[in-house]
Amino acid sequence: MSDVQDIYAAPDALVTDTTATGSDELLTAAIGPKNSDYYINFFKRSGGKDWVASWNWPAFLVTSLWLLYRKLWLGFLLYVFVLPMMLALVMGVAGAVAGETVGMVVYLIGVCALAFGFPVYANAMYMSKLRSLIRKAEQQAADRAGQLSYLARHGGTSWIWILLSVIPIPAAW
Repeated sequence: MSDVQDIYAAPDALVTDTTATGSDELLTAAIGPKNSDYYINFFKRSGGKDWVASWNWPAFLVTSLWLLYRKLWLGFLLYVFVLPMMLALVMGVAGAVAGETVGMVVYLIGVCALAFGFPVYANAMYMSKLRSLIRKAEQQAADRAGQLSYLARHGGTSWIWILLSVIPIPAAW
């Protein structure tokens, strides 16, 4: 009876890794010890799709600090410098063309888009970063131990940038 097949089992070709980024071991190494279960479950629920909308409370309450903590440097630069400057430019143009009231409405809409857009796509942005990091680890090392070592060095979280961002710098310097 060893030749009996389970007709309800999925064919081997259809069984795929739902994280689309590698094993849970690699993801855990890339995320670090804090909240790895939360992010791995999110990645599995997203089914490997890119830019799935979800909600991230820390990214809503302390967006720039969350971006620094999760080492999303480009996201931090966009959120703190580029997008506010673009918003100010659009507000100024709208205000000059259509009046001050329209400029303020455009500004409020932009601020709301920033305030709610980042937390809605924060997990997706983080998943994209982790996928890239895991791909780099796989390119750097062929064996699992080397990949885990690479992810331990380049992944995880960072308290240093958060501390540096909240330390006041004297004006005399």
